[in-house]
Amino acid sequence: AFATGSLDLAAVLRPSPIVRLFVDAEALSGAGPDRALGGLSSVNADADQLGGEPRKVLLQEAWLRLTLAGGRVRLSVGKLDASHYFDRNSLAEDDATQFLSDALLNDPELAAPPHGPGATLRVSSGEWRWAVGVHAPDDFGGDLSGRPYLIAEVGRRNLLSLPGRWQVWVRGGSVPEERRRASWGSGLSVEQTVTPALGLFLRCGVARDEGERSASTAWAGGVQLAPGWLSTHADRLGLGGSVQHGPEGRERLLEAYWGLAPVGSLRVTASVQWLLTRPGAGPGTSRRALVPGLRAALFF
Repeated sequence: AFATGSLDLAAVLRPSPIVRLFVDAEALSGAGPDRALGGLSSVNADADQLGGEPRKVLLQEAWLRLTLAGGRVRLSVGKLDASHYFDRNSLAEDDATQFLSDALLNDPELAAPPHGPGATLRVSSGEWRWAVGVHAPDDFGGDLSGRPYLIAEVGRRNLLSLPGRWQVWVRGGSVPEERRRASWGSGLSVEQTVTPALGLFLRCGVARDEGERSASTAWAGGVQLAPGWLSTHADRLGLGGSVQHGPEGRERLLEAYWGLAPVGSLRVTASVQWLLTRPGAGPGTSRRALVPGLRAALFF
């Protein structure tokens, strides 16, 4: 068994109507199963931040945001998590109450850098959204050599008659392990309401690193169900799957979860993941794993 735990402390300060300051610190403990499984993606995205250490305290984010033009323009500067600003999908982005695998929480081809110095600009006009971001390739005090991580996204809400969000992004930067080589990618993210109790999500992406003979691809999709027969309006059922293919190998993943809210501030989520990983070129054997999980999250 692999036990993990985390404690998040976040503070928000609003010195004026257009200025917001935000700081988020997180204490992590327990390495999770990923080092034992050796998959392409992490089955516990939170524990993956430990980097092999038994416990760690991290400053996840610290930024200043200016909100202008009646909320239509937002500029955020500081220590940022790029995945909080791009490839957003409300049906598959929260590892505390939804999926655990990072292949379902974000497109693997997004290849967001570690939380670090950056700036993002988001502009809204009606149902349309535009965003651009520039991020350092590593955190403060890390290796900041190579090209910056550049990303742009355009999205539209309510493209169909029912509520939804459709987004397309493109990004470029350096290969993390070899900063002299360029890397680029693009992707699509969709979340679409089908009925008041049923939503569908889809992500697909393609990326290529300089010097590689072929591109890598990733697909992910699934459903979130909030049926009326569950105990509270906050209870959710989710099912998702992903397929990755690239020079490092191929991987298929399925994950299902059932999230309960027995009281207002407590969320309990049971999940199970099935993973099949095949290595790329060279010798190696396929690896299969079945990973059950149980999470409890207390919100203050």
